Amino acid sequence: MPFPAASSRRAALWARVGVVAALVSGLTLTWVLARDEVQYARATAQNDFSRANERLVTEVRRRLTTPHSGLRGLAGAFAANQHLTREDLRAYVESRDLARELAGVRGLGLIERVPRGDLDAFVAQAQRERSDFSVRTSGAAEDLY
Repeated sequence: MPFPAASSRRAALWARVGVVAALVSGLTLTWVLARDEVQYARATAQNDFSRANERLVTEVRRRLTTPHSGLRGLAGAFAANQHLTREDLRAYVESRDLARELAGVRGLGLIERVPRGDLDAFVAQAQRERSDFSVRTSGAAEDLY
């Protein structure tokens, strides 16, 4: 009766081979699916990052160009009137919606060239408009700004 024992061993061997084949197939399938999932997750993350980056670039450009447009308007006002005064600047600023048109700009000012010999008269005039106005200077340059 050697045949039944041999066939029993053969059946056990084929059973083990079947188990190992099922295990290898399952592990291979798991590895393939996991690899695909990782690639999909990376692609999704890259797309999300690219979209967020594009939104950020667009917003930065908008924030940089919007004030530029408003300042170009001020340059146009100056081109129309070469003797723009503080009152003219104040009227321009008050006519604009600075929070919307010049978002991010912390202030506008007028810088005037003042010959050193005219400094006292300039300060006296400016103090009539704003009592706390003063000029600090060092050096001996002829023109002050």
